[in-house]
Amino acid sequence: MKAESAMIIYGSPKGMKGSAANMGDLFAERLKDKGLQVEKVGAYASIADEEERERLLGGFDRADLVLICLPLYVDTLPAGLLAALRTICDNSERMSEKQRVLAAECHCGFPEASQTTNALRSCEHFATRMGMRYAGGIGFGQGGMIGHVPLTEFKYAKNHLPLLDSALDSIIKGEAIPQDVLDALKRPFVPSWMYVMFANRNWNGLAKKNGVRRRMWEKPFA
Repeated sequence: MKAESAMIIYGSPKGMKGSAANMGDLFAERLKDKGLQVEKVGAYASIADEEERERLLGGFDRADLVLICLPLYVDTLPAGLLAALRTICDNSERMSEKQRVLAAECHCGFPEASQTTNALRSCEHFATRMGMRYAGGIGFGQGGMIGHVPLTEFKYAKNHLPLLDSALDSIIKGEAIPQDVLDALKRPFVPSWMYVMFANRNWNGLAKKNGVRRRMWEKPFA
């Protein structure tokens, strides 16, 4: 059955800001363009506010498709997202009986997309626990490059955008994302050596700005 409604869970402590929100907003616009009604809920807001908690539970109940967007935190899901998903599980008896589809997107600051595997498996476990059809997990490395720039304006992602559309087409139909699409989405935005070089330059710049020393007895970063 083709999905008509979707809920996007923003899994970052930053809520509707940052790289996870960047990805979530992209998916929301793409899904709306494909004719779906879309609700957006922040995982951390839902565990801190009763009204937001009800928005989370109500949105899940109404959705045919649930999409989780999250950054990798210590090789797994951020704590607030885990708490939000646990809230849904604890209230499963409130949910109407219909076949829902779950998909997830996880990005990390490591060069390799494979670092997201454990977190995406946790999302799959949630889908199994809730009796949902798991359509697949999209993993991105080099998440530090995503930042706040809309992915549609990020020149290094131009080859990824058609693949994301293909993945969404499969999810909307309730089908698994083709493995070749998932594999292609894991391709780095830039060569790993380039990403590491610029990442180190950025960290060194932040260290200098904040007076951090390489060792306590050395001068601050030059």
